[in-house]
Amino acid sequence: MSQSVLPAYVLKHIADRLYEKRKLAALEVEQVVKQLAMNGRMQRIDDVISSLTTYATSSQSNARKGGLLCLAATAVALAGCPAGTPRPPDLLQRIVPPILASFTDQDNRVRYYAIESLWNVAKSTRDTFLQVFPDVFDALFRLCSDADTNVQNAASFLDNLVKDIVAESQEFSVAGFVPLLREYLEVANPFKRQFLLGWLSLLDSLPDVELAAHLPSLLPGLLGMLSDGNAEIRSACTKLLQEFLLEVQTSGGGANVSQIALILAEQLEQRRDDPAAQLTTLRWLHTLVQLAPKQLLPHTAALLREVLPCLGHEDTSISAAARQVNSDLLEQLQQQQQQQQGANGVAAAAAAAASGLDSQALLATVSKQLEGEAEVSKLEALQWVHALLSRDARLLEDQQQLLLAALCDALAAASDRVVTESLTVLASVAEQRGHFPAVIAALLDCFRGGSGARLLQRRGGLIIQQLSQRLGGLRVYKELSRLLQASSRCRRWLPEEEDVGFAGAMVQALNLILLTSSQLQARGSAGRARQAELRALLQNSLRSSEAADVFTQLFSSWSYSCAASLALALLAQAYSLACELLAVMAQEPLSMRPETVVELSQLVSLLEAPAFAPLRLQLLQPAAHPALLRAAHGLLMLLPQGDAFRMLQTRLQSIPIMALLSIKEQQQQRGPGMARSSSSSAVQEAAAADSPGSLAERQRPQELQEQQPRSPTQRQQVQQRGPLIEDRRLVQLFKSRVARLASA
Repeated sequence: MSQSVLPAYVLKHIADRLYEKRKLAALEVEQVVKQLAMNGRMQRIDDVISSLTTYATSSQSNARKGGLLCLAATAVALAGCPAGTPRPPDLLQRIVPPILASFTDQDNRVRYYAIESLWNVAKSTRDTFLQVFPDVFDALFRLCSDADTNVQNAASFLDNLVKDIVAESQEFSVAGFVPLLREYLEVANPFKRQFLLGWLSLLDSLPDVELAAHLPSLLPGLLGMLSDGNAEIRSACTKLLQEFLLEVQTSGGGANVSQIALILAEQLEQRRDDPAAQLTTLRWLHTLVQLAPKQLLPHTAALLREVLPCLGHEDTSISAAARQVNSDLLEQLQQQQQQQQGANGVAAAAAAAASGLDSQALLATVSKQLEGEAEVSKLEALQWVHALLSRDARLLEDQQQLLLAALCDALAAASDRVVTESLTVLASVAEQRGHFPAVIAALLDCFRGGSGARLLQRRGGLIIQQLSQRLGGLRVYKELSRLLQASSRCRRWLPEEEDVGFAGAMVQALNLILLTSSQLQARGSAGRARQAELRALLQNSLRSSEAADVFTQLFSSWSYSCAASLALALLAQAYSLACELLAVMAQEPLSMRPETVVELSQLVSLLEAPAFAPLRLQLLQPAAHPALLRAAHGLLMLLPQGDAFRMLQTRLQSIPIMALLSIKEQQQQRGPGMARSSSSSAVQEAAAADSPGSLAERQRPQELQEQQPRSPTQRQQVQQRGPLIEDRRLVQLFKSRVARLASA
């Protein structure tokens, strides 16, 4: 066996404690192995390697040191043989593993000798050394952070030699090496990161290696190094990424731009707490979108999902970079839309299909962003929604529920700009054929529940006014009234108490907006009159069948609030109906709860608003409007004494004086002979106004007489259609609602 080949003194020197004797033993082994190779004694060489492996794995450190030196001498001897000399086919597979095993030896001197031995093996074998490259690279990666400085320096020398071998080789496989790099790039040790960056720089410098084609595998780890605590590592990583990006820009480098962009989007999500990585990622995305916009258009949804949240980042550099990417993507969408508009139907459909853009996925993505916190992110998301709906209104067919829910959620945002833009998009959706009822229904659902009640109180006025301005107050109010009635009739999912309470709160809010909003009053411009005529229309309820129909429809839902019902009747100048409503309220004391008293007090304040200016002037004519005077005094009697009571009392105290002045003026105009009879007539009218009986029944003919058209044809039409407002039916409805309110 090997003992018959290697002299006894050589075997003894292999495990000697002195380095000189171990070195001498290695020289002897080199000569013996070379001679055996020249003679073709392969079996003997195998025996020598087996024996030396035993020394290299011995429990004695000196034996391990000597065994490592002799294994290296064996490789050197076989490499130094003339060409054509036979060699063991698995030489490196037998010599290198025991050397690599010593890289983790507890004795730092053994580790040093192992590195030195492997350096000699690599130096002598060169190209064939790549057979064991993966194992060698793994060992070097683990050893580069060794605690011993000498071992680190030796590992650096070996690393440089292996790099030279790789750079000279024409057979090195980058594709097989990248998976190993990808795994190691996640390491946090600064020495190991420097080691990996060195290898990446080497590979990137090789002319025959297209490392950019492997960027999807390398980018995650490299981005993680940008926040390293070591400035040298950050600088080296930044420089390397810049070189990669330049390669992609100039030649493409075989890079898959779409795959790189998707990897970058994933990194934005995973590295929310890493500003350096986020900034670099966004700058890469900006470059890629400009470089290959058509390739990235199908992935717009995936990119926006991560880019939009960055718009509100506290770091201004990150938010600015995110705005650039968002602007690039939106511009690309708009350009494609312009191209489709310029083509005919078939060509436009073909262009849309060829673009690969999934509009539904994109709409779902930007709708989801409306749930975020950042104002700028929500505003940009709303811009995307508007652009998508302008591009293809058919998206609403499948995404209506999701979109409306997201837009309604945005109405609760702290920013008025977000609320206004959300209402703009909601209005555009409502203007699409068949979607108006769904928009108003979704809006009504926003005001339900505890959070909805807060939204109604805080933003209800703004929301209703803005929608009324865009869609028409008459249309909005009629649909809201219809939905409130429908929800009250179908209470499968709401208890009766909650349903009544919500309807009352909603009606009270709508009534306040109706009486105070400038968007609901008549305009001078004929183009906008139709959209802002609701209040003026209601004031004409006794003279117009259209206005009477609107009044009746609104009253059906307004009756959920006593004060709102009374306000609507007073606004419509249906004073006899107002009197009967007050009588019903007086018959149901439970309906006069504290909240109702508060609402009535608020109504007294609203009587001073511009909307009730005609009513206040009519108070000056008690003979012509006795029901109004009775309604005003009835409201006064229902109120407890307080600020509202005194406000209304003060208003009413001026009426008798003005009435007497009016009578005196009439006497002066008629002359001395007619004064006595006129005074007597005025007294009789005042007595009739205060006499018992149904005031409404006496007033209605008088009101109709005052409203009779002068044309005989018009008078005949009025006589045929009868009273425009059916007080009796409305009073019965009000009674039933008051009973429900009292029981609730």
